[in-house]
Amino acid sequence: MKTVITLIIFSLFLNPVYSQWILLNGGTTNYLYSVNFMDINTGWISGQNKILKTTNSGNNWINQSPDNSIYVRAAFFINQYTGWISGSANLILKTTNSGASWIGGYNNYTINWHAIYFINVLTGYMVGSHGRVTRTTNGGGTWSQSAYVVNDYLYSVFFISANTGWAAGDTGSIIKTTNGGVNWSIQNSNVSVNLREIFFIDNNTGWAVGESGYILKTINSGNNWNLQNTYVTLTLNCIDFINSQTGWATGDTGLILKTTNSGNNWYQQPGGGSNVLMGMDIINSSVGYISGFNGIILKTTNGGEIGIKPISENIPTEFKLNQNYPNPFNPATNIEFDIPKSSYVKLNVYDILGKEITVLVDEFVRAGRYKVTLNAEKFTTGIYIYKLATENFIQTKKMILLK
Repeated sequence: MKTVITLIIFSLFLNPVYSQWILLNGGTTNYLYSVNFMDINTGWISGQNKILKTTNSGNNWINQSPDNSIYVRAAFFINQYTGWISGSANLILKTTNSGASWIGGYNNYTINWHAIYFINVLTGYMVGSHGRVTRTTNGGGTWSQSAYVVNDYLYSVFFISANTGWAAGDTGSIIKTTNGGVNWSIQNSNVSVNLREIFFIDNNTGWAVGESGYILKTINSGNNWNLQNTYVTLTLNCIDFINSQTGWATGDTGLILKTTNSGNNWYQQPGGGSNVLMGMDIINSSVGYISGFNGIILKTTNGGEIGIKPISENIPTEFKLNQNYPNPFNPATNIEFDIPKSSYVKLNVYDILGKEITVLVDEFVRAGRYKVTLNAEKFTTGIYIYKLATENFIQTKKMILLK
């Protein structure tokens, strides 16, 4: 029997807000694959016939695409002026004036490039179909192909230093270089699923994501990879960490996952919608951007922290709603509750008249102890009531917002 848990917080106002991942208007319904931000204000999102740029945190976007025939799979900006894009049909373009104009830099291979990475303004790498790896040492003027190591499609490339980098792709392929891409060797990922992106936080610690909800982690530079349990089976397309503990992963049907303990536990964040999410750039613990199919552009200014967060691996023995803390509060407070068995959890916010204001969480979660952080920055001073309800349990408590 499905158990439904509803958290109801009566407030005094507000228009409906459904997530701390906010939908931005990029003016397109095209597929958007890549996100590159220099800071919280200035960045590019690229994809099908589009190179979109913002200088005001995504409030407005301009299309810098040189024509309507390019299909961008990846982009990389080394600074606010210089960047490269690559993609289908051997697409390689470069800008040195913040995207105002682009020049072609095509090599001799007929190939689809899926990822691009530069370690400085001169040296960069691209990977693509049929195991292709290519390198430039003159800013993209010319490219030289590395020797074949795998024949699988490669979808991601990442360098942690001038010499050390990795690439990942189909059937669990992970390859590594320790001499700046001159030679590559195969690493054993122990999986056969297609891997979509690889990311390292330092020379030893890294993650790779892919199909079936797979997240792999290494703590010894890729010599060994271990599977982290996400409890999801959807394809994951992108991963990004801001430090050794805190990271996000995105995937199909609007899936957004976050960890605050180096990937030992992952929890879902609402607000991703229903489209495939492809690109991501997390600027800091608060600000991040995501792009995807059908022109989806999402932004958070608080790390996406609406939703429930697991706070203990111990399984409680009964349903329980705890008093929020701090209380009184301004502007944020925490609400903890226990779920003794895996359940469908729904957290709603209503005003004093019973009108629904927001859906905080609407998902299936496993048994455990959870915490919800309520940000009442836009609430007015007053008494609020929150309610935890299942088919066999109901409890309400009061909390006070003082500004």
